[in-house]
Amino acid sequence: MESLGPQTNHIAGFHNASGSTWAGNQFNSGGAPISIGRQDDRADQYANNLCKGAWRLTDPRDDRQRILNAKDPLLDGSCTWILDDPAFRRWWNEDECQILWIHGDPGKGKTMMMALIEEMSHRITADKSSATMAYFFCQNTLQELNSAAAIVRGLTYLLVDQKPELVGHLRRHYDQRGSDMFEGSNTIYELWRTLMEVLGDVALPKVYLLVDALDECDSTSSDIFLRLLLQASKSSQKVKWIISSRNEWHIREHLESPIAAHDTSLELNSTHVAKAVDALIASKVDDLARRKRYTEGMVQSVRNRLTCKADRTFLWVALVCKELEKMPARRVLTAVEQFPAGLKPLYGRMMELVRNDENEEEVELRLRLLRTVTLTLRPLDLNEVSIIGGFERDFCEVRGYMEDLVQSCGSFLTISKDIVSFVHQSAKDFFSTGQGLTIFPSSLNHTQGELVQQLLKLMSNTLKRNIYGFRRPDATLGDINREMLQQCLPNYIQYACCYWAQHVMHYSAILNDGGPVYVFLKGHMLDWLEALSLIERVAEAVSTCKALHNTIQNNEGQVQLEAMVYDANRFVLLNRGMIEQYPLQVYYSALVFAPAKSIVRQTFCVEIAKWICGLPEVPEGWSACLQILEGHSDGVTAVTFSPDGKQIASASEDTTVRVWDAERGGVVHRLEGHSSRVSAVAFSPDGKQIASASYDTTVRVWDAERGGVVHTLEGHSDGVTAVAFSLDGKQIASASVDTTVQVWDAERGGVVQTLEGHSREVTAVAFSPDGKQIASGSVDTTVRVWDAEKGGVVHRLEGHWSLVTAVAFSPDGKQIASGSWDKTVQVWDAEKGNRVDTLFTRAVVSKVTFSADGSLLETNQGMDKIEGFDA
Repeated sequence: MESLGPQTNHIAGFHNASGSTWAGNQFNSGGAPISIGRQDDRADQYANNLCKGAWRLTDPRDDRQRILNAKDPLLDGSCTWILDDPAFRRWWNEDECQILWIHGDPGKGKTMMMALIEEMSHRITADKSSATMAYFFCQNTLQELNSAAAIVRGLTYLLVDQKPELVGHLRRHYDQRGSDMFEGSNTIYELWRTLMEVLGDVALPKVYLLVDALDECDSTSSDIFLRLLLQASKSSQKVKWIISSRNEWHIREHLESPIAAHDTSLELNSTHVAKAVDALIASKVDDLARRKRYTEGMVQSVRNRLTCKADRTFLWVALVCKELEKMPARRVLTAVEQFPAGLKPLYGRMMELVRNDENEEEVELRLRLLRTVTLTLRPLDLNEVSIIGGFERDFCEVRGYMEDLVQSCGSFLTISKDIVSFVHQSAKDFFSTGQGLTIFPSSLNHTQGELVQQLLKLMSNTLKRNIYGFRRPDATLGDINREMLQQCLPNYIQYACCYWAQHVMHYSAILNDGGPVYVFLKGHMLDWLEALSLIERVAEAVSTCKALHNTIQNNEGQVQLEAMVYDANRFVLLNRGMIEQYPLQVYYSALVFAPAKSIVRQTFCVEIAKWICGLPEVPEGWSACLQILEGHSDGVTAVTFSPDGKQIASASEDTTVRVWDAERGGVVHRLEGHSSRVSAVAFSPDGKQIASASYDTTVRVWDAERGGVVHTLEGHSDGVTAVAFSLDGKQIASASVDTTVQVWDAERGGVVQTLEGHSREVTAVAFSPDGKQIASGSVDTTVRVWDAEKGGVVHRLEGHWSLVTAVAFSPDGKQIASGSWDKTVQVWDAEKGNRVDTLFTRAVVSKVTFSADGSLLETNQGMDKIEGFDA
């Protein structure tokens, strides 16, 4: 039976097409009103929830509860001293004090942030304040908690969850870019801009933001966060921040200045911290005494020894008392004497206890577990540890085996919700860089190689074509049931797919022709790409191929592997957009349209479906096209690279400018604000700003890092056709249909000069290298050279017989080249104004550029063809 398609009912201008929603109030049917619910509201609520769900990397409230469950509770009153600290009082009471920095050495009690959160909540409630509080707990071992982007997402999510009316700020960005906004090197800037919009909303008259353990983010990420924070703190007094961290120099550089922040040192407040530690010791020892039946003399002795050795360190007390819990009362006094003061010596003593077992097999199991948790790049669950660590099947099948093994590793490890992690970052540091490196039998890097081979083995044994079991080759991610996906790709396989290459970087000796990496790529590269698509991590393939190729290029004897990785990189770059949406198309369109001599195509040609008859003709090798960047909804009018080559800016008739990650291909920024087509785009010489020209008569200057508008330059009376920065970045020149060239102050945004003289539309503009002259091309067929400072005409260059579309100065500023619709390039002496040469081309010239040494000219020939001319 032929399908009739969607059935549409029309009533008073409203329609319902196979499930689309109604919007209306009442309609009359036979005299009886029919109420139609405003299901738009439900759809909008669904979209709001979808947006919040995408934004939610973690819920800081859950993280707080997890930390509270894992740590000893702070005793009532033990940390109230900080509320009376002069720096805290100034921060709380003075509007001009926006940032409070609490810092100390490892284990000194920075997580008294918990007590602060509780106390500040009470204060806000008691004062009946309209203030809102949000917080975030950084943790190095969790990917969703160890970056500046994670901090901003967590704070933003918590604020919006408390104030649902703020969700519109998130929607405005998410509806435009979807999950792309969470990817790319400049993600943090768009996230930060969104947070600033949320904080600027009138629904938040006062906001307190707390970030704990900032040092557990990598230094680059935390530096970016602090720069953004310090800049934002100057413009708003309604937002107050508390940052806690270790005494790390890169954080101290930003926050130690009194102008930047008030600070509270836990070392300088050692008396207060010591009292809190003493209270914790008393509580812990009393609890041990009750359970272990200590005598009064033992209680006093244990308290005294712990107090002497604790060095005002909460973590030291917690670890030692955890060890004492395992000991009978008769051994306690001896054990307390043997525990050394200081965290590092204590870790050394704990390591001795781990090794102190007559059963060598048991000791080796403990060391293997510690090695696995040290090397893996995120905390693993019990099952992942068992399988990735290469433990026997019993450990995978009997949950208690691995739990017991974790417990036997001293107090280095903890289990929370089945996740195994180090009890503290300092414990991981001990095994990564300190005395604990002895757990690696040969070397840490060699063990990385063994881990890589285990990950490759797991993927090779699991991954296969259509692992999810789609029924159609055009299936999308929307067709996936997440529970079923988890069965097909359990967590340990997902870990392997995402992180194997990062482990390879630590042991490049495994990269050789015929080696494990080569064998894996030859057998399972397409299966791996399919798996990454299913878990929405195709971007990992882009960075993996690039990193592998860069590493291999530095080594010898890897000809076949280098060729394979290079080809894989081209394959992924060209097909990324499609693979991200349609997992199985990696075996269909991507493979079918790959070049005939592509190594990927030749390797996996047996995967091409037999029912595809008459394969299309394809080129033998890869074309010059590296990537296809898709996203504009209308024609692209201009494109340019950033000075460092890491980004691409494109202008479009859809009124937007898009900034792309040149390596990975994703959208970094979608710059909106023009009301008509954008005709030209240019990066400033330092790459920090972008200027765009539009037929809405304006030039907009954008922050290239954050994506916001810096200036809107208004002054032209008609569409703007071209834009250029001076080489020092201090000025901007714009050409317009209104026959003028405007020169602008790039920093302040005002007009410096208006250059008048052309009789028709001005289509091109360029600064001389020294910024003293400006060249402009026009529909009036002339090129004019202007004095950039005084504004007068220096030369009127005539020779073209059709409109001039492009102008450029040579690097030494001695020559000017102009391209025209008359299919010529004219070369002029910039000083004398006479024509030096005429170069004939085969098509209209719309772009002209000098080579770096000024000896060649490059111009377009059609869309892509480029010719070089000896100038």
